[in-house]
Amino acid sequence: MRKGLTIAAALMLAAASGTSTAWAGWGCAARGSGKTWANNFAYGSETEARSNAVDVCEKAYEQQNHGKHITCHIIGCSSDIDTQEQTLARWPGLNAIKLRCGEKFGNKC
Repeated sequence: MRKGLTIAAALMLAAASGTSTAWAGWGCAARGSGKTWANNFAYGSETEARSNAVDVCEKAYEQQNHGKHITCHIIGCSSDIDTQEQTLARWPGLNAIKLRCGEKFGNKC
């Protein structure tokens, strides 16, 4: 099973993948101001998925807006989000591009 994350800030989307042993994973979507958003999938718990979605949404905004801060909020979570396709079908985002992140890619998600 893949563990992943999808984010976008302005015109950016990131999808992270790793591995997970769970069959059904948690996924959440967070939205901020403008076009800032983050979706994720295949997390082990709702708490992990919520925290990750908000953190990534806020970090994406900061990166795209020269260190300015916003507060992102959760718009939804579900215990049956195992793939990027499922998270984007449930909570569509804007103008996606992919960026891999995690230890094996040498950066943090």
